[in-house]
Amino acid sequence: MGKDLPAKNLLNCPDVFADITNVNLFDGEELLLPEELSAMPTELVYKDNYGTMRHHYLDTRMKAEEHQTDIAVFCIENQSGVSNIMPVRDMGYQYSNYSEQIREIQRKDGKKKEFPVTEGIDRDQKLIPVISLVLYYGQEPWNGPEKLSDLLSVPEDWQEKLDPLITDHPVRIIHLAAQDEETRAKYKSDFRHIADYLACAGDREESWQYISDGGREICHPEEYLDMMAAFSNDTRFARIKETVLSKRNEGEERVTMFNIAEELENVGRQKGVEEGREEGKKEVICNMLHDEQSPELISKYTKEPLEYIYQVQQEMMQFAREEIVYEIEKKSKD
Repeated sequence: MGKDLPAKNLLNCPDVFADITNVNLFDGEELLLPEELSAMPTELVYKDNYGTMRHHYLDTRMKAEEHQTDIAVFCIENQSGVSNIMPVRDMGYQYSNYSEQIREIQRKDGKKKEFPVTEGIDRDQKLIPVISLVLYYGQEPWNGPEKLSDLLSVPEDWQEKLDPLITDHPVRIIHLAAQDEETRAKYKSDFRHIADYLACAGDREESWQYISDGGREICHPEEYLDMMAAFSNDTRFARIKETVLSKRNEGEERVTMFNIAEELENVGRQKGVEEGREEGKKEVICNMLHDEQSPELISKYTKEPLEYIYQVQQEMMQFAREEIVYEIEKKSKD
């Protein structure tokens, strides 16, 4: 599973989307409420300068309302790596969002009147703001462009003349792994667990402390486990998902980090047992091969596929060859 889809699934939860926006745009003040957010389509269709239909795909966007009044459209893009054209991409998303609003006005009013081509919409008709931010999940600092001017090449003798004429376009890039504990503490949703993990992903002991913090509740366990499986490369998160969800469906009201940590340890122990059994079985096969038993007979008595017996035999032969080479090299040095 890639990283993009699990991140989208978690961010599609209104409480998570509101939380991320409040922390990173409003310093943790709870201005956006989940119940006042409505998900919007992530495919935006627009016409280019030649009238050809084009489309943009966004990761997650929601419209915020207050007392049935539109406030703004908020867009969140997920980046696991650095994009060297991020400002231009963001400009395209902004253009598509505003173009969509203009087309909607024209659709609603087009039956009543014809808009002059040069006007587009009436002067008293307004658009709602489009606010975007980029969540960067990488461990290394973002070293790509953060505004349009970072992408532009301007001759030195023209710099002073052109700078005042260039409309710059900054991008709000949030480097999650670099957020300090004070900032991370402002998250109220499941995203707090993701932010904490990313902040200490380079330290296995510290990251395990966050994962095993039993008091934390997981409101969206399926989405959380999918995202952790994708970003941690730890297959245990995927393996425990069915167990965790089944227990929740059987009547357990809350899923906590204690439940998650407990299941992770259970899987770890089971994996150790399985590996121990595998090693024991392999040792038996090796002993039988040393006793010059045929692979067919060994397969019959151990119930292991003949292909596996041949594989172990090849490994033994390779090990023997390496031992011979080692002894010859050792003698030559002596």
